[in-house]
Amino acid sequence: MSTYLPLLRSRPDFRRLWLGASVSVMGDSMTYIALSWLVLAQRDGTAKLGVLAVCYTAPVLIGGLAAGFVLDRFDKRTVLIVDNVLRGATVASIPIAAAVGGVPEWLPFLVAAVYGLLKMVPMAAVPRPSPTSWPRGSATPPTPWSP
Repeated sequence: MSTYLPLLRSRPDFRRLWLGASVSVMGDSMTYIALSWLVLAQRDGTAKLGVLAVCYTAPVLIGGLAAGFVLDRFDKRTVLIVDNVLRGATVASIPIAAAVGGVPEWLPFLVAAVYGLLKMVPMAAVPRPSPTSWPRGSATPPTPWSP
């Protein structure tokens, strides 16, 4: 982390990207927990939890291939914005459904599948620091676990 501090202080664009990516990762974790609670509250919820895990992780394979294709052809910033809007709208469908009359049993699985499909976009689009941003004299890039 100490190698990132100079970058975070001196590069406002990198700071915004890093903070946004950090908040997004926390949101990803909370989304999976919330979906798990919704499924566990259903009849036979413990059995359905495995199905939720498959719905959440299996689309990552397709999403990873698609993310690379899309990121190579379009502006990364635009792709990240579209990704966040789509994932936000997908997750927002659950509280909207609850407010309108109830969450159908299939909705958490659909949300998990769409979310899993789009999960690879930020992982592939958020860059690591480039060699020009590494500390002087360092031959390797800084990592979160660097001393």
